[in-house]
Amino acid sequence: MTSREKFLNELQEQIPSPWSSVRLDAFTHHYALEYMKKKHPQLTYIAYGETDDFAHDGDYEAYLKAAHNTDEMIKQLWEYTQEDSFYKDQTIFIITTDHGRGTTPINTWRSHGKNIVGAGDVWLVAFGKGVAQLGEVTDEEQLYSNQIASTIAVLLQEVYTIEKAGSPINVLSNK
Repeated sequence: MTSREKFLNELQEQIPSPWSSVRLDAFTHHYALEYMKKKHPQLTYIAYGETDDFAHDGDYEAYLKAAHNTDEMIKQLWEYTQEDSFYKDQTIFIITTDHGRGTTPINTWRSHGKNIVGAGDVWLVAFGKGVAQLGEVTDEEQLYSNQIASTIAVLLQEVYTIEKAGSPINVLSNK
């Protein structure tokens, strides 16, 4: 372990989380960044969760702060990839969420699930090497979360076969 990873381990034990079984996003972020620096993986999956947890708690102010913090961490990851010779101009970011949030009535923003209106709607942002810069896409095309893994496989030039996998989303400008 790097000295920074050892420090993160020590600090993580000293800073209480509002949730007994959840690590705070700052730790997840810095562990991932250290791993990327040390191992240079071709694919890194990072699951930030504070927005979801604060939403479930109904703490809208903390939810907004967590969303802002996540934006800053993503910015930091992008800046790192553009400074590191392994990743520079070779990296694609795909950022999404595992579910939407309730929208109607407004108090359902704290929840998700099959009985919550809006919870099945998720967003996706893709940027980086070769990704078409389209801005907000408003096409009527229906896309599904089960298409994300097969999209990543295509980008990595890997074969991905699973019975319920969706077809890859065309995110590249040269395809």
